[in-house]
Amino acid sequence: MARPFENFVPRLRAFFGLDAQQRAVQGSATPGPAERRTVGLPRPQRVKPRTDKEWLTTYKQSAILRIPLNRVAEDAAQVTWRLWRIGDPGPDGRPERTEVLQHPLKALWDRPNPFMTGTQFRKLCVLYKKLLGRVPVRVFYNNDGTPQSLWPVPPHHVLELPKISNPPEPSDRPYWRIKWQGQDTLIPVWCLLWIMQPDPEDPYGMGAGDVECLNVQVTLNQQMDEWSTVFFRQGAHIDKIVVVPGLNEENIDEFTQDFEANHVGTQNVGRPFFVAGRDGNAAVQVVDLGKAHKELDWVAGQQMLGNRARHVLGVPPELVGDVTDSNRATAEAADYIHSKHNIKNELLFLAEQFNALVTPMYGEPDLVLEPDECVRETAEQKHVFLNDGWRSGTITRDEWRAGHGMKLLGGDTGRQINIPVNMAMMDAAGGSIQVASAEPAQRGITQWNRDLDDILLLPSEQQQLQALEGFRTRRDGNGAAHAHT
Repeated sequence: MARPFENFVPRLRAFFGLDAQQRAVQGSATPGPAERRTVGLPRPQRVKPRTDKEWLTTYKQSAILRIPLNRVAEDAAQVTWRLWRIGDPGPDGRPERTEVLQHPLKALWDRPNPFMTGTQFRKLCVLYKKLLGRVPVRVFYNNDGTPQSLWPVPPHHVLELPKISNPPEPSDRPYWRIKWQGQDTLIPVWCLLWIMQPDPEDPYGMGAGDVECLNVQVTLNQQMDEWSTVFFRQGAHIDKIVVVPGLNEENIDEFTQDFEANHVGTQNVGRPFFVAGRDGNAAVQVVDLGKAHKELDWVAGQQMLGNRARHVLGVPPELVGDVTDSNRATAEAADYIHSKHNIKNELLFLAEQFNALVTPMYGEPDLVLEPDECVRETAEQKHVFLNDGWRSGTITRDEWRAGHGMKLLGGDTGRQINIPVNMAMMDAAGGSIQVASAEPAQRGITQWNRDLDDILLLPSEQQQLQALEGFRTRRDGNGAAHAHT
């Protein structure tokens, strides 16, 4: 009797391409003993590095890369920026700072070009830096030499870097060669900002991105996804092989056709396949070939690859939706770590680069672009510090309001200093606003005003309302007692 797997095994080998792999491994030479033992198994291959364009495409297609990287880029891009004018040192030795609300540089930073807002521009800058280590930005100028617009250039569109020697040489290239609007274009050196994260192997070259070390992990993840796609599309997996005694060998082709009709596609995954047995008198045999994702450790493998990507980018799991074994304390700690070690670093990098390359173009050396404080704990500490300063009489009303980003009151009101009730209130120039020897009723009114100020400093509206009710009770009781007296 013919063997039952005589036709089935070659079909399986052809189905999975094992014969082609065997021929590729063997070549034209006769395989030796070691090669015979591994016939049909592909040899390990090195994962080739990705090109710049492939990294940008991978960002769009790979979830393990896009989710954490997008978290860093979006959070860094949404921080508010301010333009400051740095003046002479004040009495405390620190330079006086004045916020500039209207200036061409601020308008450019908020709207770099007609197609992008400032948030979109900064997000793209962070993405290019993290992916490829460089942020090319083309600059168009006004007639007076100030920047008119900023246009991010995809890093793979920079085809050739300038070459400038000192003294000049005939081979010098004082221009950039870039792909602009689909054409190979030469632009002067000063028309492109080259913001780069230096590559230790080539500090003056093209730069190095943070995610380049994830090339192998991203490739493995993509291959797993492709395998799963083929698995469900072609049904390249048989859950069981059923050997039926007495099945005629000539019917194997018919059953093979049935297999192709009944085991291809997601609707047929897990169906058993029947083949002829060797012995017609033997019992029915059921051979389990179950190799699901879990049994192949692919679920754990993909989790490991995702964790590796997050570790490289420094993104805590809570910020990408993984709340396993998480609570309020760990979530707040994750937000603090992300703000301090991811967002702030990206903001400081952008501030340093653009203040060195763009701000000087306006000819005003006292201008500086700065982002707002993004670390939540630092903002809360600043709030406590300002409140303590106001209560203790060490800062004025306007200083308190300026620290919270509020509009200044100006005049004598803005220069007032709050001091304890048994002392006189003084303005910034040292003049007395109200003396401690005032009439008791007047002192009571002053204390009520201070109580109201304290209520306004409370962090939540609910706490303010509760404190206000207590204030009204004390005020009404004091007023009645004073009238009785």
